[in-house]
Amino acid sequence: MRGLSTIFAPGGRPRRIWRWLNSDVGTRRGSSPSRRKRQQRGAALIFVTVSLVLLAAMTVDHVYKSQIDVASAYNNRDEVKAEFMARSALNLTRIMLKIQERVIDRHRKVIAQFLGKDLQISDIMPMLLEIFFGNASLLAGFGMDTGDVRGLDIPPGYGKPEIVAIDSEDGKLNINCAFARSDKDPQVQALARQLYTMFSNPRYEELFQHLDEITDPDRPMALVRSIMDYVDPDQTRFFAAGAAEDYRYQSLADPYEEKNNLMDSVEELHLVNGINDEVWSHFGPSMTVYGTCAPNLCAVPPGNWIVAAAVIFRSAKDPTNPVLMDPFLMPQIAQSALMTLQLMGCTDLGLFAQGAQNPSALMQSMTGLGGQMGLGGMGGMPGAPGAPGSTPNLPGIELDAKKLAQSAYIGPRRYYRIVVSGHAGKVGRDKLNNPKWRVTRTITAVWDQQAFSAASGQRGQYVYWKQE
Repeated sequence: MRGLSTIFAPGGRPRRIWRWLNSDVGTRRGSSPSRRKRQQRGAALIFVTVSLVLLAAMTVDHVYKSQIDVASAYNNRDEVKAEFMARSALNLTRIMLKIQERVIDRHRKVIAQFLGKDLQISDIMPMLLEIFFGNASLLAGFGMDTGDVRGLDIPPGYGKPEIVAIDSEDGKLNINCAFARSDKDPQVQALARQLYTMFSNPRYEELFQHLDEITDPDRPMALVRSIMDYVDPDQTRFFAAGAAEDYRYQSLADPYEEKNNLMDSVEELHLVNGINDEVWSHFGPSMTVYGTCAPNLCAVPPGNWIVAAAVIFRSAKDPTNPVLMDPFLMPQIAQSALMTLQLMGCTDLGLFAQGAQNPSALMQSMTGLGGQMGLGGMGGMPGAPGAPGSTPNLPGIELDAKKLAQSAYIGPRRYYRIVVSGHAGKVGRDKLNNPKWRVTRTITAVWDQQAFSAASGQRGQYVYWKQE
């Protein structure tokens, strides 16, 4: 007993340990009310903090999705506006082309005698677009009261329609004329000669020397053969004495078959062996899949002299004339022939022959006209008669009237390629102070003035439509 009392003496170490253990256990088992309250407050704080974090995350996600929905709605709205801006420009173009067909083309000779030129409403189409879509003040300039006119002005920043380009397909070479079963067909031979004339021009000699897609020594003729074989319905190589077509289209990384049928669009020429981007940039604008098998010289712009040069080459009385193969003189002679025809009203094919035979006459008349008008002739048109660097006295080329009538024709235009754009969602201006748009829609269409439309019961319909 004495030993236990000594161990649990009031100041002994074992007693302190015992008291500490009892005190700790007691605290854990039965904490005071104030301590339990403090512990409950800590749990509530944690719960509130977690709830706020979750609520903040949900709010941020909701706001983000709302912003996406709003931006998507704006984009959808602008896409609709841009599309219908483009369609509005296209509809206006179609209306004006109907005026061209029903009024101007039916009296083109009388109008040509009065104006002294071939009137084409497509030349003033951009100005008409400004009047109808955004600049009603132009009407006021003609003395018209626009106070009660509705629908002309477009609110600033709302959108903008635009006519990117409008030109006739009649002044180009129709590749679909190769669709014939016989190489001796007149239209096939005519097309082949016209293509070869274009390709064999000395101006493009270096281009064909670097045309690695073709190994034939006569590369211009090989390219003509590739085009003809891609369209014609047989499997015999064009103008090659019964040899089989073998262009290895099936062995390419993305194999395909020859068309052997009428092309739907001229862009299909990119699939023809030898037509790369560089060749297309030079000759693509001169080819089409619409119209007759002879170009309408009234529809050939002076800048597309290569078509006129091909006509002159085929129609020359002396095929050995060295001027025909001159890469510097032929562009100027071809432009002179075209401008003589078109500036004189485009009423007689003989005017083209006259301009080719005496190109210097046009140059002198334009120089005199430019002096009277203060224009300095035709300055600013590279390669045009009278422009800096042109030959003062151009040699002429006499044409055979019968050959010329077989190689080309003149008359009203039938096919028009129209490119229009619609812009919406203005986001500012670029460095040149041009407006920048969020959405742009472009429509490329080909309009046939003479095709009968079953839907409208009238002549005129689209034969090609591409929207992007």
